[in-house]
Parts: sequence; structure tokens; C-alpha cells
Amino acid sequence: MSHDELTDLLESLPHQTASRDFTARTLARVGQRRRPRPHLRNAFAIVLSAIVLLSGAIGVRQHERKVRLHQLRVEQQQIQKELEELKALSSAREPRVFVGSSGSYDFVVGLKERSRTTSAPRPVSLHIANDAVF
Repeated sequence: MSHDELTDLLESLPHQTASRDFTARTLARVGQRRRPRPHLRNAFAIVLSAIVLLSGAIGVRQHERKVRLHQLRVEQQQIQKELEELKALSSAREPRVFVGSSGSYDFVVGLKERSRTTSAPRPVSLHIANDAVF
């Protein structure tokens, strides 16, 4: 429908004059509808407050998680460094077996020395006597 057709239809309607208090009644009704109801205002304030509190709590929790994750990463790096140091120490030394202790002396058997120098297995007592550290 075009603008001209709509104008023609409106002009064909019968003309009536509004009552004297029509404008006052209409504005009063519009004014009543525009005023928010107090219970809706309170409910909106409560919901808005809850949203603000929850978003603040979520932000704090996320910050705590980031701090904890950073602490764990630092600890992991320290443990990794210690592990590398232990690996370096163990690869630099010849493998040994702790046999026992007399209270004042520890008895340790070197494994690489024995495997290269002996052709036949010897009793453990000979290893202890030859490798004892006094």
C-alpha cells in the first residue's frame, strides 16, 4: 500500500472531535505506565548486585588460579633442573652398588671395574675385600 492510498483511506473516515479532557486523560494514562513499579525496581537492583558480586568472585578465582599455575610452573622448572643435575652426576660416575655398612665404614662395589677386569665371576666376599674403602 502506497502513501497516497493510505492518505485517501484515512480521509474517507468520518471526522470526530475529541472530548475536552481526552488529552489530559491520555497523558495521565501514559504517565502511569512510564513509572516503574517499586518491586520491579528492587528486583532489578538485587539481580544487578548479584551479577556484580558473582563477576567479582569469578575474577578473584581466575586470578588465584593464574597465581597457582605460575607457582606450579616455577616448581616444575626447579624439579626439572634438579633432575638434570642428578642425571649428569649419575652419568659421570661409574655405577656402584651399596653392599652394607659396618657402622663406621660403608662397603660399595664398583660394577664397571669388575665387569671389565674379571673373566669369571667371583664371590661377593672378594669384591667387598678388594673394594672396601677404609
